[in-house]
Amino acid sequence: MSLSYNGFMGPVIGRLGPMVGYLWRGRPVFRAYVPHIRYPNTPGQQAEREWFVSMVRFAAEARPALLLGMRELAVRERMTEGNTFVKRNKQHFRRQAAGDAPLADYSRLALSAGPVAPVTPTSADIAADGILTVIFNKNSAMHRAKGIDSVHLYVYDATERRGLLAAAVHRCAGRVALRLPNAWQHHDLHCYLFATDLHALASPTSYIAPALQETQPTDIEGNTNTSTPHNKNTYSQFSAEPTLTLSPINPHPRGKPS
Repeated sequence: MSLSYNGFMGPVIGRLGPMVGYLWRGRPVFRAYVPHIRYPNTPGQQAEREWFVSMVRFAAEARPALLLGMRELAVRERMTEGNTFVKRNKQHFRRQAAGDAPLADYSRLALSAGPVAPVTPTSADIAADGILTVIFNKNSAMHRAKGIDSVHLYVYDATERRGLLAAAVHRCAGRVALRLPNAWQHHDLHCYLFATDLHALASPTSYIAPALQETQPTDIEGNTNTSTPHNKNTYSQFSAEPTLTLSPINPHPRGKPS
């Protein structure tokens, strides 16, 4: 540190080349400029970054579903749908030690919010051909539940960190189906359902975990092989084409659904 005498323009405050001028006890002084680079990258900072990145990554992958389920809430709070998701779900992502992936309570995540009647799933089964079928109640006796409400199904693969959004079906259909990719075999899958009405308002999110339908193993010729026990904890062989299979929408929602 060195003293600075007032020149014709007074004391120097701020950076001047390799020097920084400032006041110390009322006296103008100089000191060498030292850039402050603070990136210690401690284990705590690493865990905090991984915790935040895990939420942002999930929100980025689920963006098609968030645009439908969080639109009205995001507009009201003047935030993006992704930031709204992080704000409402950060307590469901738990921090871990540095190097370990953060844990998420997938059953509590909210992908939508609004005044529309929720969708109540009753079953979610994966068939041998890789088609996931979710059955839900039509909620015809509930307030604000309409047969023309659109029901959306979002399936998230926690192993590959990927998600698929099925095309919407009417609430009166009572079911929605989606063909899963072949790569999702033996993976940790999570299903989320919510509804939107004609005014783009959404319902709260409903969660259900899919289950495998038991099938008998077959040999190369297609005959049933009863000598080899079937493992109920493994997925059946899925189709390699990640296409969508949609349930038919009843064109007359007030009549008997097809």
